[in-house]
Amino acid sequence: MRSARTSGLPSSHTDAGPETAGTITGGTAAEPAAATATAVAAVAPQVSIVVSTKPSQARPPLRPVRQLVLGVLGVFGFKPNPAPGTANNPILEGLWGAYRRIESLVSNDTPTVKGAAVVDTSLTTDGRVAVTLRVEFDDYDGNALSYTTTDGAHGTLTRNTDGTYTYLTDASTAGDTVSITARDKGFHLHGLLGMFKPGGGHTSTATLTLTLDPVGEPPVTDVVISTPRTGNSWTVRVPSHNPEVTLTAGQPGHVEITRATDGSYLVTVTDSAWALANPGTQITVVATATTRDVNGEIQTVSSTVPIGTVSNLMTIGGYLQPPALPPGTTWVQARSSSIGEVLLRSDGAAFLVDIGITGPIVVPELPAGLTYTQVAAGDGHYVLLRSDGTAIAIAGYPYLQPALNIPDLPAGLTYTQVAAGADHTVLLRSDGAVIAIGTTLNGETEIPDLPAGQTYTQVSAAGYVTVLLRSDGTAVAIGINELGQTDVPAPPSGVNYIQVATGAHHTVLLHSDGNVTAVGYNSHGQLQIPDLPDGMTYVQVDAGHTHTVLLRSDGAVIAIGWVPNGIPTLPDGVVYTAVSADHSYTTVLFSRV
Repeated sequence: MRSARTSGLPSSHTDAGPETAGTITGGTAAEPAAATATAVAAVAPQVSIVVSTKPSQARPPLRPVRQLVLGVLGVFGFKPNPAPGTANNPILEGLWGAYRRIESLVSNDTPTVKGAAVVDTSLTTDGRVAVTLRVEFDDYDGNALSYTTTDGAHGTLTRNTDGTYTYLTDASTAGDTVSITARDKGFHLHGLLGMFKPGGGHTSTATLTLTLDPVGEPPVTDVVISTPRTGNSWTVRVPSHNPEVTLTAGQPGHVEITRATDGSYLVTVTDSAWALANPGTQITVVATATTRDVNGEIQTVSSTVPIGTVSNLMTIGGYLQPPALPPGTTWVQARSSSIGEVLLRSDGAAFLVDIGITGPIVVPELPAGLTYTQVAAGDGHYVLLRSDGTAIAIAGYPYLQPALNIPDLPAGLTYTQVAAGADHTVLLRSDGAVIAIGTTLNGETEIPDLPAGQTYTQVSAAGYVTVLLRSDGTAVAIGINELGQTDVPAPPSGVNYIQVATGAHHTVLLHSDGNVTAVGYNSHGQLQIPDLPDGMTYVQVDAGHTHTVLLRSDGAVIAIGWVPNGIPTLPDGVVYTAVSADHSYTTVLFSRV
């Protein structure tokens, strides 16, 4: 027989499969926590027991001397087993005790087996069968007994502190034989011939024959494996312990499931309006396994398992499809470039979605225990910041090697922010210094010295421009300036800059009072910042090549300049949380409030 197993359904994530728009490659990071479905109670087998004894059991022989002694003492009112609440005469009790000691010394009976029964059967956590037995012995002469156990061919037998016994065997065992031997203690003889008996007549052995009969086993689904595809779709595979498995959607009406010829399932959110209104919602499937038990009855078990998360990312005006999200994760950052997009997930995994000009661009495997914490995209390379404060750069084109040579850090320092331009990389250090590497065609890597007591607090780069925010709330821009994109004005009196962004041809600066200044190229009105409604502020800014994107304090996004597709209006209860702009398209993150 085979024991039934608990139907926990861990969900495992693998890299996404082939894509139709761009190639997705993933970074190494902690995978989502295993999802556990409703457990099915394990079913232990039924166990029967047959007892045989050695030597064979017999009633204690008639003892004439004992009967004579009891008869004489009975004349004076002695009873060997007085009624409750009554007591024998102490002198008569003492005479009877003296006789019994003499009798048990020279004519002691062998212990006898009173009976055996199965108390309980259960399955251990490792799937073995545990049978609790009660086996009772009796000693006619009242001697204390000791016990030894003998294991069977297929399992072990041990005595418990409460006097019961536990037989432990594999789940495949159909039957076994074990034994328990009782031995009476103390010096005595078992009759004149007792010394010639096996064990001197002191022992009696109970041989137990156990039969294990399986009951109907529920079906078990071992695992549900979900592989993110693109957008809001996942490939799901359900290897099963018992063969017949069906999969249904946990969000009927919004999610469709189709089965492929290889037995896998394609799970897709088909209701785009519902998806827009429910970012971060866990997509679940119900895996139902069906089997027929040993009695011919059909048994089923259903387990609900999360297999993915509704995406909280939208790319507007672009054509690359981000990978779908595993369960329990969301997107936390997105940066785009002319060759693709780099995405950061909430579990610290990074993904590249590129157009594949030079073949797939691969995110390097992370050392154990590390995650990615920030990402940046240039025109031909990507920069990723790691949780240990180091940074790596990945080339999209082979000629960009100078922008990839990230300097080693001085002892005790870390990188805290990264940015990428056309051919250069900018890194902010934990001591407030900025390091810039790569090609310097227009001075974009020539970082200005800081006034005494000042540090840099934020960096931005695009094209051949670098913009730096200082701790005194001022900003400086360096690099090409044919359109006035580096002519950063001083902030208004009593106001600081708190964030800077450059789109290569224009620069956008967010004020501490929630207003925005934009300088540089204004070909499509990208510098014409709209007035704010009363009580509103801007809280984040970004710049593309010919457009500006602004996140407002009420969760709305305003895009100005060349934005042919506009910014979608979100359903009630959903707001934008972050913006990213590059070239002519915009990436936004959104969530429910």
